[in-house]
Amino acid sequence: MPRSPSSRLSLKLLLAGLSLLAAAPLGAQREGSVHWQPPRPRLPAGADTADAQVYYSYGLQVVEEQPRRAAAAFYWATRIRPGWADALYARHAALVAGYGDLYTLGRRGRRPPEVLALDTLFLRALTLDPFLYRKLERQLLIRMVTFSDESDVAGAYRLDTFLRSAAPELRAMNAYGKGEFEEAARHLEEAVRGARKKSRLRAELARVLYLSGDRARALEVMRQAVAEAHTEDEDEDNPIVYYESKALLEQSIGHLLELGGDLAGAREAYGRALQEDLAYYPAHARLARLSLATGDTAAALAEMDLAVQLDPASGYLRFSYAVMLVQARKYLEAGEQLTKAIELEPWFAAPYLLLGKLYDGSNSPAEALDYYRRFLERASRSHSDRAWTTQRIGQLEAAPPAAAPPPEDPR
Repeated sequence: MPRSPSSRLSLKLLLAGLSLLAAAPLGAQREGSVHWQPPRPRLPAGADTADAQVYYSYGLQVVEEQPRRAAAAFYWATRIRPGWADALYARHAALVAGYGDLYTLGRRGRRPPEVLALDTLFLRALTLDPFLYRKLERQLLIRMVTFSDESDVAGAYRLDTFLRSAAPELRAMNAYGKGEFEEAARHLEEAVRGARKKSRLRAELARVLYLSGDRARALEVMRQAVAEAHTEDEDEDNPIVYYESKALLEQSIGHLLELGGDLAGAREAYGRALQEDLAYYPAHARLARLSLATGDTAAALAEMDLAVQLDPASGYLRFSYAVMLVQARKYLEAGEQLTKAIELEPWFAAPYLLLGKLYDGSNSPAEALDYYRRFLERASRSHSDRAWTTQRIGQLEAAPPAAAPPPEDPR
């Protein structure tokens, strides 16, 4: 049955919105830009302003009615806890909802830097968790279909009315956003059957199957998506990079194989990801962890070093590298990575604690005390290392000063 013109138009706009993540051009440091540092939103009285979870939870509470405030909250969650896929995705979604020019989403042509930055933000979330549950998709769906800032109830009513005759892709995303994964899978299977190019939809079906608990079928379907991606030409009407990235799809296969205990198969999948894209740093990071798990420390460090070279601005990745270096007893190199991680992510507490321990172990109490105190300034009240650090500070402060070296013999 052919789609109605309105259904085709809305589908095109939706896919552009969910895939391109386009926002109105805003300038590199202007409000709403990916690179703009918003002020911290005012949290309820007594809230722990050093706790990323507090900012994340607050953002979820206000995202429907105040997406710009939510975007700021998610931003600070990502700065306090870098490497948290859920917060990175949530920030992307709130930026699109709060600042996106929804009437230009279907426009073809060259994407401005702001749009590419949003692509990168979402891609980073997916590389951290290839099967991340994107729990704000329904809110985005409501805005993209209704083109309004209506209340959630009114927008949901208009969306449900629209979906009665909508394409299966839209019904799938609606069910997905509500957490109804089995229904979403049924709609995606229908969409796959009717699609000329299937790899993107097949990959999304694999993600839904994973979330529904069917990992075996998710692996099978993701492998089909990769095979189809190799045979499909680039679609000029949908020039997306992250969903169709074969490197990301291979990483997803590796993730599933790791969960199933097939480490050799996972290694091969990550190797194929690098064949697709030699600069794909997440594959190097995963290979590093696999090598470390099998006791090959030298290979693990080599892979992680490559990952850091390819993504030098990631404080989270540098911290992960430092942890590996400490395990390998390469303390000087670990200190260098921790120092750089602190420069990149000054609100991230973990590097301060580890650097303090390195100074502590090298009998440098003044430096150790400095980093321990800086850790406590940034750590949440519930941080599991607060009690130990407080106790260690007390011990170092109570210790007698080191004896001065004897004077040299003047003779």
